[in-house]
Amino acid sequence: MLYKPDWDKVKKRLEALWYNEIIDRPVVSVSVCEEKDKLNELIKKQQDSSLEKYYYDVDYILERNIFRMENTYFGGDAIPYLGLYWGTGGHAKYLGDPPYLLANDTIWIGTDIDDYENYSFEFSQTNAHFQRESEIMGVLAQEAKDKFLLGMPDNSGSIDALSQLRGGEPLIMDLITDPDNVHKAVDSIVDTLIASGDILFDKISCANDGGSAHWLNTWSPGKHMHLQCDFAVMISPEMFNEFAMPELERSANWLDHAIYHLDGMEQIRHLESILSVKKINLIQWVTVDGQPPITEFIPQLQQIQRAGKGVTLQINKNQIDAILPHLKPGGLDIIIGDASTREEADEIIEYIAKF
Repeated sequence: MLYKPDWDKVKKRLEALWYNEIIDRPVVSVSVCEEKDKLNELIKKQQDSSLEKYYYDVDYILERNIFRMENTYFGGDAIPYLGLYWGTGGHAKYLGDPPYLLANDTIWIGTDIDDYENYSFEFSQTNAHFQRESEIMGVLAQEAKDKFLLGMPDNSGSIDALSQLRGGEPLIMDLITDPDNVHKAVDSIVDTLIASGDILFDKISCANDGGSAHWLNTWSPGKHMHLQCDFAVMISPEMFNEFAMPELERSANWLDHAIYHLDGMEQIRHLESILSVKKINLIQWVTVDGQPPITEFIPQLQQIQRAGKGVTLQINKNQIDAILPHLKPGGLDIIIGDASTREEADEIIEYIAKF
């Protein structure tokens, strides 16, 4: 692979990750962009020129990503990866209004559901938003071959997608006043995720060594992506089990391997249920602004490992000593985001290998 000459060795570590095994050390990814200021200038220039082109013009997408990869040291198991962001719960737009492009990292999908009974939840490959995204991914997949890995769009949480189509507050009330229609709607949106996802995974397989890659520096044979239910922070464990668990079970069973995006300490009350989903292999612990640091949640990380699941951690180098001695190395996926030079990246990787 052009931007990852040791890909064959890294691939073995990433495969072992799904089985809580290690080849020689935990999976450790430390990337260092050596032209970060110039990259930020390029992103701003593209954004100021046209958000529409920033998101959907293949030349724009390739220009900034090729520049980034050509000027990045991919230390350890870090992978050269092109990710496509077209809105979180983005499969909602295959059923609803056009997306609103607000910034280079923010897309909203329009609220569209007033009446469940008369709303069409049927996915069609002819949907304009899906067709555009599918065509872009096909072109990028051909460009990526033997150079870098290509990711799926952020089509993850189906209740989160419904929350965009319906609106958060109305959906909360619907859980109480109209649960049957909520169940039907979520089930239909999962149908859309699977039907559209099968097509998109097939489109990009040629770029991913026959498997699939993810922005958490993971790779899997077959299909893998993250699942989420950020809506869960607003509901009780009982409601989570009733409305979210069927979605997670179906979505995870569709994939070969799955990661759950645990977004914030409010989701700890749902952790036991999430861990019961057999096909969820990894839990991504997300530290939310304003909440305690990850070092305050060692018992929860140990709980995840005791349940036989792996852990994905995005941490700073000064948190290594406070976390790693308490965790098993097998099934550990560590991403360090604050190395400033390739020499420092290598030192961090060697240090973690000692654990």
